[in-house]
Amino acid sequence: MSLQTFRMISRVLRFDNRDTRARSDKLAPIRDVWERWTQLLPLMFNPGPEVTVDELVLDMTAGLQGHNITCDTFFTSYDLGQELLMRKLSMVGTVKKNKPELPAEILQVKDRAPLSSKFAFTDTTTVVPYCPKRKWNVILMLTLHKDAAVSSGSDKKPTIILDYNKNKGGVDNLDKLTATYTCQRMTRRWPMVVFYNILDVSACNTFVLWTHIHQGPLQSAPCNSVHAISNTKSIRNSILLSQPCLNTNQNSHSHNPTQAT
Repeated sequence: MSLQTFRMISRVLRFDNRDTRARSDKLAPIRDVWERWTQLLPLMFNPGPEVTVDELVLDMTAGLQGHNITCDTFFTSYDLGQELLMRKLSMVGTVKKNKPELPAEILQVKDRAPLSSKFAFTDTTTVVPYCPKRKWNVILMLTLHKDAAVSSGSDKKPTIILDYNKNKGGVDNLDKLTATYTCQRMTRRWPMVVFYNILDVSACNTFVLWTHIHQGPLQSAPCNSVHAISNTKSIRNSILLSQPCLNTNQNSHSHNPTQAT
């Protein structure tokens, strides 16, 4: 494909008909593609008991049950924990100190000894403020179980923090892989950003599937990378070919920035 053709396709590519989209649906410009993609994901792989999420936590955990979701401060909240419990999912994550559900005793760091921990419990939730050093507080929230255990190591970390640290690298690894082998290009249209991210994550998922099946890195066989690329193309085609064709006349002026979604 020539550069000119690529730019032309990127400029006119749309994922819905703007004349018939739901006005109240902010995801409408790419919802059809997004939902087809998320419906395919659970069919390909059954993850282990620990799952790490970074974006769109409720949508991305659709179809999962009996798993523990590791979140960062952007998502972790009491309300989210209760929502996940209704979906038979547990949650562990760091909590921002400005969350209104946190009692004042949890936020208090004055006169707290370094390497000390406190534990607060409700029927469904555990909150742990841990002081790794003087006047520094790390707060975690957990819905998996009620556990006040502390490690025997010199840092005296609660086992909740150890569990969180064990799994939080999943997001960092995904970000690193997708950034290294990304297909993203500069664009002013947010649906294209979502679409590029779908392709990047699909490529990473292909890598995970291949290594899980063959129990080794792609380099273990000379043609494995070729098969992985082929699988990625199959995922891409299954998404694109399932979309209805739009009337080209409706998009003939879509390059106009004032009409871009």
